[in-house]
Amino acid sequence: MKKILLTGMLAVALLTSAFAQAPAAFRHPGVFSSQAELAFIKSKVAANSGPIVQGYNVLAGDSRANLNYNPEPYAVVYVVGSGGSPQEAAFRRDAHAAYAHAIRWVVTGNVSHRNKAVQILNAWSATFQSMTTDAGTPNQRTLEASWALPIWVAGAEIIRYYNNGAAGWAPSEVTRFESFINKVLTYVNGPIYQTANWLISKDLALMSAGIFMNNASLYNQGYNHVTGQLDQINTAGQIPELFRDFVHSQYVLIGLSQCAEVAHQQGSDALFTRTSGASQPRLLLGAEAYAKGLLGTGSPNYRADSEWARKSAPYEILLSRYTALGLSVPQTRTYVLNQNRPETAIEDHFLGWLSATHAELPTGTDPNPGCVPAAASSDDGNVPSNVLDNDLNTRWSANGDGQWIQFCLGAPASVTGVQIAFYSGDTRTTTFDVQVSNNPSAGWTTVSAGLTSSGTSVELETFSFTPVTAQYVRILGHGNSVNGWNSLTEVKVSTAAPTIPIGQTIWLRGFNNQYVSSKNGVGPMWCNATAVAGWNGFLVVDAGGGKIALQNQGMFVSSENGTQAITCNRATYEDWEKFDWVANTDGTISLRGFNGFYVSSENGTVAMTCTRATIGGWEAFAWGVVAPAGAARLAVTATNDAVSVYPNTVSDKVNYTLPEGTQGHRVQVKDQTGRVVYTATNVDATSLDASNWKSGLYYIMITADGVQKSFKVIKP
Repeated sequence: MKKILLTGMLAVALLTSAFAQAPAAFRHPGVFSSQAELAFIKSKVAANSGPIVQGYNVLAGDSRANLNYNPEPYAVVYVVGSGGSPQEAAFRRDAHAAYAHAIRWVVTGNVSHRNKAVQILNAWSATFQSMTTDAGTPNQRTLEASWALPIWVAGAEIIRYYNNGAAGWAPSEVTRFESFINKVLTYVNGPIYQTANWLISKDLALMSAGIFMNNASLYNQGYNHVTGQLDQINTAGQIPELFRDFVHSQYVLIGLSQCAEVAHQQGSDALFTRTSGASQPRLLLGAEAYAKGLLGTGSPNYRADSEWARKSAPYEILLSRYTALGLSVPQTRTYVLNQNRPETAIEDHFLGWLSATHAELPTGTDPNPGCVPAAASSDDGNVPSNVLDNDLNTRWSANGDGQWIQFCLGAPASVTGVQIAFYSGDTRTTTFDVQVSNNPSAGWTTVSAGLTSSGTSVELETFSFTPVTAQYVRILGHGNSVNGWNSLTEVKVSTAAPTIPIGQTIWLRGFNNQYVSSKNGVGPMWCNATAVAGWNGFLVVDAGGGKIALQNQGMFVSSENGTQAITCNRATYEDWEKFDWVANTDGTISLRGFNGFYVSSENGTVAMTCTRATIGGWEAFAWGVVAPAGAARLAVTATNDAVSVYPNTVSDKVNYTLPEGTQGHRVQVKDQTGRVVYTATNVDATSLDASNWKSGLYYIMITADGVQKSFKVIKP
């Protein structure tokens, strides 16, 4: 897999968005294996054919998959911050056992395995009440719950949904198991360390539980967060915690891979293909770099640790899904075939036995692959990604009129042309069309037809056309002057940079013809203002890396990473306060947050969000520059000049002045993290008690008729 180079400023290069959250209706079974995949596993074992058989035999021979296995449920699961307890061991061991018996029931049809799985699921749902831990380590419960819950759900999903509920799990027992999930979720959503492997484990738990419970909000919470975690894999493939140690870094890779697999089961490979400006999907880069370390050829060298890793997740998932996507993962393939297969589930913090379920895949059942940087109608073994490697010695080839290769840019861009290098381009000419689309399922538009290469060069040739906004670009081949083959060695998509009004204050108007309002940082933002006033003008700040931040009244707009309505209450900008400025073809703009989703006005009917996977009317905003301060002052009168705060620095009391005749006002104080520490409405006093304020920077916002002003004060 290689790199689409976008000429011009558009650093959005391959900012592959996560194009799907929860589907309109969840697919079942749909956590780690689909109905078709489970049937395929059964057929392969019955035929005693292929690597799945070896993986299944490992699962079937595990003591947890034996019919003599007995669950050990606990009402209270005691977890240990460093080490383990009998309760937490049983909590995960029984989850694995339920899953193993569910798989064995599918493969063999032996109802005894169905009964054993149900026995285990019912035993815990009837017994479990809570989790406890040592004083001072409440976070450990979050981690243990996050580890175990996806494993519990994976087995329960099969028992509940395989063959349209053929297991006959009683509805009352299903309801009780859902109650068990909700109890565990209280701990999943508990206090947590902001460490990658912890956060990703939580994301996996939320996504898995959301599917079983048919709860889109749960699923989206995990999905939205893990998209940002993927972006923490750098362009060299360094995953979070890589240099901490082997164990925790592998937890990161397992968690990310299994989150991507769960999303795949729900119809999107966008987590597998998310690039965010890198030359290849971030997860692919991380997997390949990590596999090199396990093979002893990368840094850090984890070869000495890989005896344990050899039989652990997640490498079968990575190999099978990237192979299905036509993306090369040679390091992962070498590791799987020579060291990892069959995977044994020895790493019991995550679901295992992946050689039994993912060593082979049925054909023709893959869901929508999402935004794949390069894809093609077919190839002869010279795959589409070869045109993205800056190497004129590799190529994509397909024979016949109408064969195509297409590119996903990750976001709508102003496409101005393509640069193509042709195989044997110095001895023959190639004929082709260029097409574009913002939604391939809705069709393609031909922007340039009947183009022909020079026939005199193997270097890149430029083909320009009138700029058009598009997210996908397709080259439709018509063969060459010698035969019907379409063979390209390199392709680059040219784009024009959007005009971004850095340093200017702008207004944003939604589809409902009303303006976006910060609401002065009190509560969520709305798109329901009828005029451009003080709360509705946003300073566009260069946030670096081609991203912008929006500031109003001294505070920054936050996407809240899609977990709640957007706000304007951050004192500084971090990842959640950074946006991509996306220029649309009709002159409107859209804003894409750190989570890969777009800001929506929600048409002014509810508070604004950052949760939309694609751009529609509600995600497009007209905009303009606010008139200079001397002309309009954002509809705030000169009475602002009569407002002042003193002293600065603050001791025990803050005083402020207001225009003469002011009848009541509102005052709010926030600390430097954006947390509100004081709010009062219809205030007549003009002083604040600061005696209990901690040392630090504070923002005081005063609002009254004709008055909107913010101040910074310091409490030493």
